[in-house]
Amino acid sequence: NLFLPPSVPPFTVPNCRLGPPGPNQFLGHVNANLRTTTGLTALGEFALRAMMKRGMIVDIDHMSDRGVNRTLAIATAVPNGGYPVMSGHTGVRARSTPPLNAENSRTTAQLARVACLGGMCGLGTDGVRAVDWSAQYARAYDVMRRAFAPGGQCPQNNPLGVGYLGLGTDTNSL
Repeated sequence: NLFLPPSVPPFTVPNCRLGPPGPNQFLGHVNANLRTTTGLTALGEFALRAMMKRGMIVDIDHMSDRGVNRTLAIATAVPNGGYPVMSGHTGVRARSTPPLNAENSRTTAQLARVACLGGMCGLGTDGVRAVDWSAQYARAYDVMRRAFAPGGQCPQNNPLGVGYLGLGTDTNSL
């Protein structure tokens, strides 16, 4: 807490023990939408801006939906075209298709914003049949390509380049 800016309130590290949920207990994936209305705490925003200032890779996976949207807003506000972020292992959100209706899948609007920032998405493979993965890839590519089309939401009219969309896994830096 000694190295935090004055605007960031002091914090305590959550208890990581297993057991029934309780206050200040971290059990892995959590719904941060229940903790903060903006998706990021003041400390989270400070950490995000510090990472961007240092040119670090910002991966929006494992954030809540609100956290992703706030991160994209902060990245978009970076002068000279924004700051590229990535979603390393995700799916395209589909409300009627579990598990793709979960908040850790990207919405089409989020995919387009990642593309406009010059970021990258990797479509995950966990439990997905090849034919379904191929359909998700085609859908994600189309969303990201249209963001760059004339009249699309990206400010520049450059075509979608190679490397915006790939195969994503959660193999912990392998």
